[in-house]
Amino acid sequence: MNLDYTIFKNFHKNKDIKFYTYSNCPISSRIKNNVFWEKHLHDIFEKFINEKSIVIEGGCHIGAHTLKMALICKHIYAYEPFPASFDLLNSNVKVNNLENVSIIKKGLSNSKNIVQFGWIPERNPGASGLTENPMGLPSTNTLKSKPINVQLTTIDDLKLEKLDFIKLDIEGYEQFAILGGLESIKKFKPVITLESWLNHKGQININETKKRYLNLIDLGYEFHHIWGPDFLFIPK
Repeated sequence: MNLDYTIFKNFHKNKDIKFYTYSNCPISSRIKNNVFWEKHLHDIFEKFINEKSIVIEGGCHIGAHTLKMALICKHIYAYEPFPASFDLLNSNVKVNNLENVSIIKKGLSNSKNIVQFGWIPERNPGASGLTENPMGLPSTNTLKSKPINVQLTTIDDLKLEKLDFIKLDIEGYEQFAILGGLESIKKFKPVITLESWLNHKGQININETKKRYLNLIDLGYEFHHIWGPDFLFIPK
């Protein structure tokens, strides 16, 4: 972690935000240059989240999206199991005095078992993924760190009384997280944005993604491709 934070000018409606970052990661590099990470998702947040919204984010990394949503919503439940990213996320929430963020050091899935990180890219910790993954493990994976255990949990386990928006970027576990939140999704019909890769080669397939999430479509959700691996599900 850098000892000094970066000040991101006009991060949201002329409000500056402070960021502690990694010394070497693509998201941190963009933030240090005052460039939004995945601006298209910032636009989605502004369109579908408001001051009354309850939000869940799975896979927060250092908070490039978490802080944006926190500045808009009533409360956000932020899940980040990677220890170094969790610490940075926690620091970024505190340094910006955000009191509407619950940071949870767990992974989202459809069960409460314990898994481990299966891969941790040296130059991109935000792309780290868990074992027992629907996408399998990268063929070029060389895990150099000691095993890091991750406690899994579910969206339904929060037992929320309201849920308006879900954002998932959890390297293949998105399908599991949806399954673990189906009761909440059926009850509250939140807008959902998630990342969906076809494989570890950086490929996407819109039809395959649609098949993966037929459970949402069967609940009456409209399916939209935003950009790259990012997809949007809007209740009719």
